[in-house]
Formats: sequence, structure tokens, C-alpha cells
Amino acid sequence: MLSILGEARSETSWEALLTYFLDPVAPNGMDTDILAAFFDTISATTQSNLSPRTHQLSEVEVETQITADDGVPHLLLWVRDEWFCCVELKSHSGESN
Repeated sequence: MLSILGEARSETSWEALLTYFLDPVAPNGMDTDILAAFFDTISATTQSNLSPRTHQLSEVEVETQITADDGVPHLLLWVRDEWFCCVELKSHSGESN
């Protein structure tokens, strides 16, 4: 989709797209399905011990461009007082600290 729009290299566009589909209250008709698949993929491909399936995915809040001590993660997925997941998007750029 972003390639068709000429935005495949835009981290801002990826951020907006992911926010829309991962946010359980966004009017996309997917409820928590995409969010659940996102975390299932993280669990299957990393050594993360995050198990959000044990929490209510409908309570997940999605925020963007949160200022942190060590940078500005693109996405913050979290359930208040339970857990959080920071997402740094890399679109055609190398990794950095």
C-alpha cells in the first residue's frame, strides 16, 4: 500500500499505518486481531518474554513519538501498570543506538 502511494521509505507513514491497525479502538473493524498477530509474531521470532496474550489486548494504548531518556521511539504499545513495548521503525536506514 505504501509503495503504491510512494511512501514506502517514509517512517512517518509506516508509523501512522501501524498506529491505525494496532490500536484496538481505531475504527478499522479489526478490534484486537492485528494487535494479537503482531505480538504472536514477536513471540515467534524473538526471545522476548512479553506475553501480552495474558492481558486484555482491548486495554492496549498506542502512542507515537514518546520522548524517552535515550531517544524517541516511534510507537509505544502499553497497558497501564502492566507492560509496555517500544517500537523503533527502520525504513531503508541502518540501525543506531
